[in-house]
Amino acid sequence: MSMFSGNVAQYGSQIASGIVALTSTMPLDDNYFLNTKPYDPEITVFVLDHYNNLVRRRNRPTSVIASVKSGQCISAACTDGNCLDKSNRYELSTCPTVSQALFGKPVQEIPGLAGTVNFTGLGLRGWPGNHTMRLEIPGVSKIYRQVNIYDCKRGQFLQFEAGIDGGACQNCPAGWAKNVTGIFPCQACNAGFSCTAGSFVPTSCVPGEAQPKNKTQNCLSCSPGQYTNATEMLQCYSCIGGKYSATPRSTTCYECAAGRSTSSANSVICQSCDSGRYAPLNASLKCSNCPSGYSKNGTENVGCNICLEGTYASNVGGFVCLTCEEGSIAPMEGAIGCASCLAGQFANQSKICSGKQ
Repeated sequence: MSMFSGNVAQYGSQIASGIVALTSTMPLDDNYFLNTKPYDPEITVFVLDHYNNLVRRRNRPTSVIASVKSGQCISAACTDGNCLDKSNRYELSTCPTVSQALFGKPVQEIPGLAGTVNFTGLGLRGWPGNHTMRLEIPGVSKIYRQVNIYDCKRGQFLQFEAGIDGGACQNCPAGWAKNVTGIFPCQACNAGFSCTAGSFVPTSCVPGEAQPKNKTQNCLSCSPGQYTNATEMLQCYSCIGGKYSATPRSTTCYECAAGRSTSSANSVICQSCDSGRYAPLNASLKCSNCPSGYSKNGTENVGCNICLEGTYASNVGGFVCLTCEEGSIAPMEGAIGCASCLAGQFANQSKICSGKQ
């Protein structure tokens, strides 16, 4: 009788009979876990005496230990992805290991006067399938509960190590994707696509983007001076001479407007045709010099002005037409030089020679 001295049962101040049973709020079955999160609702255990009442032990705490034994695992015979096309790929079969790994705190101390404790944060890092959880007080009592681990979702795979108990469903890493449930490996993201972590399916690179490599998280934006005009492109194309793109992620190259030009590939801007030069058409590779007898002063020139009577431009690329010097004339438009009047004549507004010959 002395070994139970000071024990108090819930039903009053009578001497309790000591711990003879362990019970829990966890049901016998239909307990479903994610193998990445603690069990919810958390597990509560109670110590009971011979009369099935809660024991409050004043003299010492009580240790309760949780452990898990393997049962049947989902897809245990299909781990490398080579059986994805088989109808039996989700079958339950013998687990690769005898036990499964718990995370959190699998040993809890019931305070002497409490008689109950919560396994806060306890979870099962287990292979998807059906397993058995054991809760026990060493040398006194054991109870068993069936636990079921959900299969890995789309965008996840089972991360496990050979010879190590359990495993956990983890998101596919960046550059990989998986569009089926199960423990199976994720598939590499191909060039022309991108895959963020946890992807179900690869995302196509859109126009204005490209990706030349496999297993990448993002598509690359085309730089200014480049473009793509279709999806799933492996590389960006250069704008050819006479065209440009000024912004990243361009889906087309634009023609240089008349009065502007570029001869280089990958151009981000067209150069203005400045004084003495012109480009009469769109998409010009270069600006041309105004011919002799013509001139142009300004920018973005689409043409040159013919020199009027009495003026001339002897060189190509002229900015202005020059007035003939005194005693010389340019009687027609487009003159490239002036003619001197004969002796006894004078130049009338540099257009005609007047006076006696």
